[in-house]
Amino acid sequence: AMSAFRRRHPRMACRVTQASSEELLDGLERGALDVALVRLEVAKRRPALSAVPVVEEPLVVALPRRHRLARRRSVAWAQLADEPFVMVQRRAAPVVHDQVIAACRSAGFSPIVAQHLHDVHGVLAVVGTGGGIAIVPQSTRGLPTVVFRPLVEPRLTTALGLVWMSSRAEEPAGVRDFVAIVKEAISRPRRELSPRGPAPARQTSGRATPRVDRFLQEE
Repeated sequence: AMSAFRRRHPRMACRVTQASSEELLDGLERGALDVALVRLEVAKRRPALSAVPVVEEPLVVALPRRHRLARRRSVAWAQLADEPFVMVQRRAAPVVHDQVIAACRSAGFSPIVAQHLHDVHGVLAVVGTGGGIAIVPQSTRGLPTVVFRPLVEPRLTTALGLVWMSSRAEEPAGVRDFVAIVKEAISRPRRELSPRGPAPARQTSGRATPRVDRFLQEE
């Protein structure tokens, strides 16, 4: 989507950064950002925002490569009862955090939380050293020392979506076009986006600032 947008608007400045979903949504409401890719479960709490779903993915367990469960094809929540959990701080990822706690309790135990960290990269680094296990979205990319296994009983999911301010008096042309490109990519996932599409914005510079959330258990 970003490549297609740059082709259609070669003179419009674009900046991509990373943050938690909560931080990205705060930036949208302040007017510091134009669009954001965030966890939709968090965005639903912000009525001034519009959103389009992009992808729904399961939560998986991240394990040290030499862990006793690493050879299993899938892992049940009850099998994690005695494991030390490494988790992202709740203020950074409230929805996934609460999903994990609830799933553990449904399986008959309260998780042993060994560490809380600010982002998923730190979490996976600790998991890779054998410091515990973690529950993360499937799209999370780890280290060679970390393996990921599906979770069952229950199977939980989380959704990513594109979000923008719908209450602005004048929506920037770049935002409208970027949203249209993302919708096109969703509806035609196997076809390359056309470099044509919506007419280019008249401005020669601007702030088309999609800020992409790579928290991936970082809401």
